Amino acid sequence: MRVPRFDPTSVWLQGLGLFLVGSVVGAVAIMLAYQLNFSLVMSDNLRLIDENRKLKEDLDSARKLTARRSVVTKIDVRVETRDDTALDQLARDELKRLVEAELKLFKGKSASILGNPEYDQIIEQIIRRIYIVGSTQYLVEMRTIAVLNDELRVWVTARPHVGGETSR
Repeated sequence: MRVPRFDPTSVWLQGLGLFLVGSVVGAVAIMLAYQLNFSLVMSDNLRLIDENRKLKEDLDSARKLTARRSVVTKIDVRVETRDDTALDQLARDELKRLVEAELKLFKGKSASILGNPEYDQIIEQIIRRIYIVGSTQYLVEMRTIAVLNDELRVWVTARPHVGGETSR
């Protein structure tokens, strides 16, 4: 019995193997590009949803309080970092949202209320506080509070919380 030659078959098998490897590598490259694009779209979507929520709240409060003067209608929180510790944008936005939620009780109140002793206690509780974003704890310290026109502006510094530190 005669054994067939495998020379022509081996060339075809090598070509087929090279084609299959190229297909897999190409599919991986396309999937990486797709995942990166999807991640960017999702982060933009979350940012836009948060911005939309804030604008709707500002519009609602502006409609309610247009007749009254020297009333806090907007709360603007600015999150900064003290050291070279960098916060990602999602953590920064979430911390901003949490601090705005804490200060929401000042919305619709007179700007002179910040000197009231009852509200001073609330501000003292917020001055240095630990917030949990995802699985990370952040120590947020209030640096400056200012009322400009009808807007309450608050500057806070945030950094990852180390277990040995305590909050007031």
